[in-house]
Amino acid sequence: MNLHEYQAKTLLREAGVAVPDGRVIRAIEDVDGAIEALGEGPWVMKVQVHAGGRGKAGGVRVVRSADEARSFAEGWLGRRLVTIQTGAAGLPVETLYLEPATRIARELYLSLIIDRATSKVTFIASDAGGMDIEEVAETTPGRIHALSVHPAAGLMPYHARKLAFALGLAGNQAKAFAQMLKGLYEVFTRKDASMLEVNPLAVTESGELVALDAKFVLDSNAGY
Repeated sequence: MNLHEYQAKTLLREAGVAVPDGRVIRAIEDVDGAIEALGEGPWVMKVQVHAGGRGKAGGVRVVRSADEARSFAEGWLGRRLVTIQTGAAGLPVETLYLEPATRIARELYLSLIIDRATSKVTFIASDAGGMDIEEVAETTPGRIHALSVHPAAGLMPYHARKLAFALGLAGNQAKAFAQMLKGLYEVFTRKDASMLEVNPLAVTESGELVALDAKFVLDSNAGY
């Protein structure tokens, strides 16, 4: 079962993972209340569909005023988004997500998957965030780092240290990264997930780590 971005971020927030505050918009009338709740802009407005490539298809936009936000909502709600993953028919747009824009210094990639051959949770990390990870694997495979966790032992401190070093994180950022890994691993295993992807995992200009986008796939037998 695929979760929308806003649903995935709710689970991450509950697990102690830093995500931007956000508001769900299902009608034009929701826009003003969402902006009032989030405070001063600019904001990022995102179409919520189960497909990648939203940005390239125009489904993600930075908006700097309530008028721009309403215009984006009017242009997408009730329509269909076509990306390279949806096919020509596209997917219906019933929900938008609004959150404050983040000042980004670096973009990283982080995901958790189940290695079916070993039944282990495997972390995949890269310093090439914000990109298609398959493209990174094909063109610059040395920028991808994988690490498996034995289910009996669970996530250990050395796992976090190894991945933090690979991503160029040190000091307080490495400590924050370790806490983030702990939260991600906990919610991934608790929800019987098959895939959890954070792309990008942003290092902000103030040095914080924030999950800016999230894809969460639960086992079909798991409840949300």
